[in-house]
Amino acid sequence: MIPPKLKTEKDSRKTTGIFFSFLNIIFIVLIIVTATCVTANYYYKKDLDVIKDQIAEQNTALGKFSDLKKEVSTVNSKLDIINNIDSTRILWSNIISEVGRCTPTEVQIKTLTSSNQKITISGNAETRRDIAKFKEKLESSKNFKNVVFTSSSLIEQSNNYGFDLSSELEEIK
Repeated sequence: MIPPKLKTEKDSRKTTGIFFSFLNIIFIVLIIVTATCVTANYYYKKDLDVIKDQIAEQNTALGKFSDLKKEVSTVNSKLDIINNIDSTRILWSNIISEVGRCTPTEVQIKTLTSSNQKITISGNAETRRDIAKFKEKLESSKNFKNVVFTSSSLIEQSNNYGFDLSSELEEIK
């Protein structure tokens, strides 16, 4: 049997040993956790830098896309203007061709004038019947509407009839 004093010292050393062992384990765990945090922080910073670079690249691409979008919008507005002009313009070669197709051989055209989708035709014909034929042909054309005589008179020196017709133009393409 061990004397009580020694027993107490032995128990005390054992408890102290366990306590220091426990402190060593806590210290080792703390070192491992700290090392893990430092390592993770290093890799996360690298990943964060990569992500920041990617964001910068995306912002640059987004800026280029925005500029491109503005350019497309400008081109589209110009195309709308061109299409509007194209849809409202009058193709005079087609109008003149259609007038020529409708004109009988006995009728001579002197002038063609136009304003605001209307046309006025002045000319001469051998008879009033020739003028009436001309008017009927214009009326039968899909390109002229509301054909009206504005004047008709006999020209005595040439023994012909002078006339003026007006008409609204339909879309001629």
